[in-house]
Amino acid sequence: MKRVKICLLTLLAVSLSLGATPQAARADSSCTALLTNKKQQASPNQTYAIEMTMHREDVSFVSYSSGYLTPNSDGSFEGRSNQLFSDRIAAGQQPFNINSADQLYLELSPTGLLTIHYETWNFDTTWDMSCKGSILTTYIPNVGVVTLTFRNASIIIGERLK
Repeated sequence: MKRVKICLLTLLAVSLSLGATPQAARADSSCTALLTNKKQQASPNQTYAIEMTMHREDVSFVSYSSGYLTPNSDGSFEGRSNQLFSDRIAAGQQPFNINSADQLYLELSPTGLLTIHYETWNFDTTWDMSCKGSILTTYIPNVGVVTLTFRNASIIIGERLK
């Protein structure tokens, strides 16, 4: 119970400190070429698998997300992912309990501005990302490091994560 309270208080603090003030769309230009290339490589009905990690410095856990991003006609991407946490323990003391995943809605601008809507907790964050290769990353003071990696592209068959 104590761990749940700490997690809730942390989410509230992050939400208030990051979501209370809108951040300017000032992603650096390092992502423009990568995202333009990903958009051009995508055929109709194609989506990219992604993985995202958050290594926190303000609390003692890391999170891992897997999901997808689909390109839009304007060069932006949108998609969904689940988010697993190292401090959510399954049977046998296994971290990253799949049964305790949070759901995320992701929007990525053509310049690398990543907006995450945390559906489980109903708040948003916006990160200015930098790019190297197929990796987008940023350091947020007093929060930690966020990294999103593009993986393989695939054709959409049926519906994705809801």
